[in-house]
Amino acid sequence: MSIVVTTVKRTKIVRFERMAEDAPPLDNDFETEDAPPMDAPTTSKKRKGRGPTKNLKVTEPMHLEYNALGQPCGKWRRQYGKQVGLCIRKISILHAWNEVPEGLKNSLWNDTVNLFHIESDEDKKNVFLSAVAERFRDFKSKLVTGWITKTRARTTKKVKTGNEGGEQAPSKMPYEIWGHISKRDWEAFVAKRTTPIEVEKRGKASNSASKRKFYHRLGQKTYDEVRKEWVDAGLYPNQSSSTPSSTTTSASVHTLAGDRVRDWYCGLHSRDASGKFTINDPGTKKVADAVMGWKEKEPTGEFIPKGNVDALHMVLGKDHSGRVVGKGGVRVGLQKAFGKECVATQSRTALREEAATLRAEITKDVLAKLATVLQKMGTPIVDLANLIVEDQGSQHGDSNALVEPTPESITPVAPQLFTNTPVAQNPEPTPVPVLQEATPCSLLLPQLGVASDGDLTEVAYGMTQPNKEGQTVHSVPVTSGHISVAVETIVKGFEDFSLPIPMPAWSLEKLSNALGSFVTWPYAWVRFTNM
Repeated sequence: MSIVVTTVKRTKIVRFERMAEDAPPLDNDFETEDAPPMDAPTTSKKRKGRGPTKNLKVTEPMHLEYNALGQPCGKWRRQYGKQVGLCIRKISILHAWNEVPEGLKNSLWNDTVNLFHIESDEDKKNVFLSAVAERFRDFKSKLVTGWITKTRARTTKKVKTGNEGGEQAPSKMPYEIWGHISKRDWEAFVAKRTTPIEVEKRGKASNSASKRKFYHRLGQKTYDEVRKEWVDAGLYPNQSSSTPSSTTTSASVHTLAGDRVRDWYCGLHSRDASGKFTINDPGTKKVADAVMGWKEKEPTGEFIPKGNVDALHMVLGKDHSGRVVGKGGVRVGLQKAFGKECVATQSRTALREEAATLRAEITKDVLAKLATVLQKMGTPIVDLANLIVEDQGSQHGDSNALVEPTPESITPVAPQLFTNTPVAQNPEPTPVPVLQEATPCSLLLPQLGVASDGDLTEVAYGMTQPNKEGQTVHSVPVTSGHISVAVETIVKGFEDFSLPIPMPAWSLEKLSNALGSFVTWPYAWVRFTNM
């Protein structure tokens, strides 16, 4: 039977959203365990696997704590982790995370807030949603490697049959294990994940993973939770030396709590057969020795770390601005971990924002001086104000901070709101080339409300998506002459401009609504960039 893969229809999305909104609160009176079916055969006492978590066991009110980096911690952290895992059961495996409705995300967060008595704010919500997104992607990866590519060994249990040793129980399919997966959805998932494009993507990811230079062994524990174990075992280096010491006292644990180099170094270790901490992989050992070599230079003053420019920085290079080595957690960026004194690799978005800011500052300074000169010369400068606004709006969209308030006769004119015109007035459909991968681009709109054949203004930056026949954006087909775009950055001043192809059902009508989401954009109003 051939299976035709199509994007999940809006009705299915609404169904899952309603399931989340209408679902009763989690029944916390049950243990976290598996209930075997009534007709299951007798199994041996030694069990080699476990099924999915059913519910949380709660015997008292749970009040979740957060550490200085905004990460869940304390007594209820693991229960919170289980809740994150339970939340992905309300999301269809046919979804990508960016296709999950905002209403469903809000419902999951509100349930968690009530369950753990969290004082809700946007930072905590973002940490939670990022954790759910990561767990959701990991779960789908587990389905692929366990049942499709079969590159991950799945544990089974032996069934007593009267024969010595017994036999392996038949493997269950995902729709027999997880209640939120139907057989129909599983078949569609398999078809979707076995296309040539998906196979190629997995090959690239596998090749990239094989180039890892070091491996961590923390498991489900955080650095804070496992640090005492390292200290007690004599693995954790003391302050005056990078060499592991068995004499480190408990009083120094607090002092060492913020040292990411020592945490990272210890996290590379695992226990061998004798119970001793060791680094088994030669490549990992080489990197660890290089890092600790720089660490040994600190007590003598030969190397003085500053912010994130430490031993890890010297060996591994600059940290990514949104992912800090040796800190763990979700959404822990450099600014949060080290403050403003930090060095990072910059993303395309950050580079564009920095360039736009620099251009705006230079333009502001030059035009202010020019205005002063023209005033002294007695030259009328009323038209200059309009020229300043139009020129700056066509490049940067920042028309509210171009010229100093003096002279008073110069009054910057705010850009008019571009009102979205009917589709017939959008540009004529332009043939769209085949795009094999996401490509950086700038997004344009008609300048200051003029007709669609007028000058175009750069209003946002993003990534065009690989196009294919039957492509959709939020379950809406991408029509001829248009392309799917992920909006990454909006030029300041254009946040309220209307989208050329609005989607009211998804609350996507203005540029500000589309930030971080996918939209349909006329290909004629897209410019590819080299950044």
